[in-house]
Amino acid sequence: MFVFSIPTGRNAVRFVVGPADGDGELRLTRADLEAEFSRALSLELMDYGHTTGEVFVEVANGEMLDGLQRGYDSWRSVSEAFPADYLEGLDQASDALSRAPGSRLRVVCGSDADAPTVQAITRDR
Repeated sequence: MFVFSIPTGRNAVRFVVGPADGDGELRLTRADLEAEFSRALSLELMDYGHTTGEVFVEVANGEMLDGLQRGYDSWRSVSEAFPADYLEGLDQASDALSRAPGSRLRVVCGSDADAPTVQAITRDR
């Protein structure tokens, strides 16, 4: 799972995408990112300003996955923010992390014309 954060003049727009495939890779098109961004904005949970033109991407570690689970448990009954397979994705990401103990995670981003790439890479410490 990857957490995207797009700073604005007020609060950052944040959304979760993933999980990655078996190689730890997730490919998204510009249209995919724009759709997720628009969906996050449409929820109107926070007060947003104009975007700064930056995009930050984090790979969700165990602590972050626990927080995402708590958020899901708290908001699922009153929000349409979660896709139908959100919980399944959290479970898959937790399972993948449990198979990589003692590893660090990092994000590598690239752009291939209209297909930005986000990749989680595990390395032994």
